Amino acid sequence: MSDREQRGATRGRAGAVAAGGGPKRRLWPLLAALAAIAAIAIIVALVLGDGGSGKHQAAAPVATSTASPTTTSPAAVGSSTGQAAGPAAPGAAPSAAGLVGGGGVTAKPLGGNLASPGSIGAVLFAESGTALDANATAVVAMAAKTIQTRQVKTVLVTGYTDAVGNAPANDTLSLHRARAVVTALRERLSGSATRYVARAQGQAQPVASNRTPQGRQLNRRVVISIG
Repeated sequence: MSDREQRGATRGRAGAVAAGGGPKRRLWPLLAALAAIAAIAIIVALVLGDGGSGKHQAAAPVATSTASPTTTSPAAVGSSTGQAAGPAAPGAAPSAAGLVGGGGVTAKPLGGNLASPGSIGAVLFAESGTALDANATAVVAMAAKTIQTRQVKTVLVTGYTDAVGNAPANDTLSLHRARAVVTALRERLSGSATRYVARAQGQAQPVASNRTPQGRQLNRRVVISIG
């Protein structure tokens, strides 16, 4: 084969190769573009899917309360059993322990240090006095009613004083006060077989401080007790 023929054959093979590679070179950009479009489509689908589900999902309602705040009045403060302890009704009967009053102190339910075991009343007196005022009379009346209802056989009436003055004089004063209360009880329970024992304690056994007028007032007392 001549040189001219060889060069022609070579050019023919090169053209064939170039002709065969041409379509492949044009196909790769198209495939790449399609792949990119597919990837974009997948991403858009995912984004729209999340946004769509959130768009149609209703938010849960927030719980609210319209109840007014609870208030507690002083009368609603309960005891240890949980019951409300309201104010005493007007005219309510005093406790079974009796009353305390006299010497200018309004009669009220017996309580505190004056409510010793068995006591059914405590009569208070003015300083150095032995007379029973209206409040003291109310105490005696309540005690007499208890004595009559329970049919008490023996009543102990014990007199006391404050610490003003000397001890012997206070012993005598406390005995006079106890006897004044016994007289008042006998007048209300005339004909009764009840026995009364008057006893003097003077300034011994104070129930309050003798340094204040209020304390001395409580110490000037006669306690009515039953067994």
